[in-house]
Amino acid sequence: MVLKYLLFGRFLEQKGIIFFETIYEARMLQKKTNHRIGEISGKKGLAFDVDKILVLQEETMVKFGEVAIKHKFLTAEQVETLVGHQKEEYLFFGAGATETADQKPDGREPEGVQPAGVE
Repeated sequence: MVLKYLLFGRFLEQKGIIFFETIYEARMLQKKTNHRIGEISGKKGLAFDVDKILVLQEETMVKFGEVAIKHKFLTAEQVETLVGHQKEEYLFFGAGATETADQKPDGREPEGVQPAGVE
């Protein structure tokens, strides 16, 4: 069976480059690090009804920022600022995977990973 869509971590696992544990750890790190605009706005002191925006977003299938602007919860400038903060703080999968251990406690190493200094 050929998969049309394959997440990058699963692709690396299938190629023997990383273990599932690394995928899991990297994804958990992403979940802790990558925040939604509503979460960021709370940190930045912008008070509005995030739940109402989320319901409107689900019902209209429009982006969070567009809903917030349309219903006057946020200005376009505020949304742009929040998106900028979101981009600055975003952790990509590869960066998350490199922050996790390349070698597991049981001593296994993924195929294709050479110890430092070995070519």
